[in-house]
Amino acid sequence: MARFHARLSAWKWQIRYEFPFALGIGRRNRPKSFRFGRFVMEDLGQPLPRPRPDRPDIYVWSIIDWHFRFQRPQHLAVGLARRGHRVFYISEAIDEGDEPGFSVEHVADGVVLVRLRTRAPASICDTAPSEADALGLAASVGRLVAWANSTSCISVVQHPFWRRFAMPLPNGMVVADVLDLLTGFEGAGVAVAAEEDRLLRSAHLTV
Repeated sequence: MARFHARLSAWKWQIRYEFPFALGIGRRNRPKSFRFGRFVMEDLGQPLPRPRPDRPDIYVWSIIDWHFRFQRPQHLAVGLARRGHRVFYISEAIDEGDEPGFSVEHVADGVVLVRLRTRAPASICDTAPSEADALGLAASVGRLVAWANSTSCISVVQHPFWRRFAMPLPNGMVVADVLDLLTGFEGAGVAVAAEEDRLLRSAHLTV
């Protein structure tokens, strides 16, 4: 019964993210080439482990790419994987493509690097996502969660750009992992500062 309720939560989450996109809510902002139900991904080279009911999936919404420099975000991901969690490390580098989707790469035992796709990707450091961008990214995240069959999730959010995509994950808990307080940096935009405030207010835990 617990598994059924978890799966039901995941379905509700997919409906919340995918169906409005598919049915054209916000159609004026939606590129015509975005088609529901299709995505592109690379072969992991090995089977994706099944989700464990006693170990929620970990989604690390990163502030740096996995291959940039091995620091706290990667150490955290590897450590959580060693504890039996499936870890999906969302790269800060977003790919450009006509259709929402994602690519995957196996980077460590239990850790999958994910690069999301949208039509006009923006730098997460400079701004909050536009509405058009948010639609494409939401659809990409929805397809990632469906592919991974995630029914219980912990989101480790390291940049406020990701807040709106991390909050609705199935049976989710959101941890604001504040590597840097972005409002402390000169040149931080108003939109970034507002998203940071929303993240800190809405997270279940801040570290």
